[in-house]
Amino acid sequence: MKRLFIFILFIFIITVNIFSDGKIIYKSIYVDEWGKGENLVELIVILPGMLSGVRYEKKIEDNLSFSALIFYNMAGNISSSGGRIEGNFYIHNHALNSFFIGPFLSLYNLNGSDRTGLFFGSGINVGYRWIIDNFYTVTPRMTVQYGIGPESEENIRAGASGFSYGIGLSGGIVF
Repeated sequence: MKRLFIFILFIFIITVNIFSDGKIIYKSIYVDEWGKGENLVELIVILPGMLSGVRYEKKIEDNLSFSALIFYNMAGNISSSGGRIEGNFYIHNHALNSFFIGPFLSLYNLNGSDRTGLFFGSGINVGYRWIIDNFYTVTPRMTVQYGIGPESEENIRAGASGFSYGIGLSGGIVF
């Protein structure tokens, strides 16, 4: 467990150092054509498990944004609700409208027939966002998470404790 935490911390530090450098420059002709919003609101769906929610994202710098997500998840006969905060690094120096990668922390309450409790999770988001007509957003993404909670070994299949993954799609508006 300690080794896993150190590994995730190491990946986070490396990611921050690589993508927050500011020296990765994309062709300026494309930057001029990209959307110009500072905030966005999206509806998100991540599978497997049918996680759905609403997320808000705010541009902090040209290559950095912060977001918050409130979600509800259904995995078989087990449901959960919770929240997540994310930090996304945009390698093309155009926050909210390019390839991104970043860490997240989540806290959720699991409700099931024999599995209940409060869980904590940490992981990595990878995706790409398009802004269409300076208003609409489309964002395919992948997430990998490690969850910590009671009865860890029994809850791995439910995506509560242990590693879980997801492939998702979100869409919304930018303003």
